[in-house]
Amino acid sequence: MITFNYKISDLINNVKVLSLLRVNTMLDKGSESVVDDFSINDEDESLVTKYLKTGCSLIANVLSGYARNLLDVDGVTELEAFEFDVTYDSVEHSFLFRVNMPDTWPTSAMILIDDTIKDGLENYILYRIAKHKMIEGESYYLSFDDSVKMIRSYIHRRTTTVNRAKNLF
Repeated sequence: MITFNYKISDLINNVKVLSLLRVNTMLDKGSESVVDDFSINDEDESLVTKYLKTGCSLIANVLSGYARNLLDVDGVTELEAFEFDVTYDSVEHSFLFRVNMPDTWPTSAMILIDDTIKDGLENYILYRIAKHKMIEGESYYLSFDDSVKMIRSYIHRRTTTVNRAKNLF
């Protein structure tokens, strides 16, 4: 079993930084009103947390095919595939995804999935914030959608290639 875990505050801080980068880009293009419109501050944190939880649910759905029969180390207690705002490995206020790794899954895919989950969630939150503040944010949704597709692609990777042509004849 593999557990992908993330600290909520770290991801929210990343989103705040990304929103400020967008504000700086817009300022460079001469749009001064966007600073108050798109920047994410501490007052927005509960809204951002809500969007994070929704985005996590969408990612959990993508991973759900490999999230069955999750048992603890003793093999007795069944574990949840997705948990939000929990303490994991002595880190409080985390969220996590658990999946069973098939034998054919390359370990390098775990790093790619981990990075893509974070990237996808950041883009999803930015999309929802932009939509909430009535600013164009479709590019963030497209990036989130690309992340979901990439996660599916990484999940389906194999360590050995499959020769499908020999079964055709």
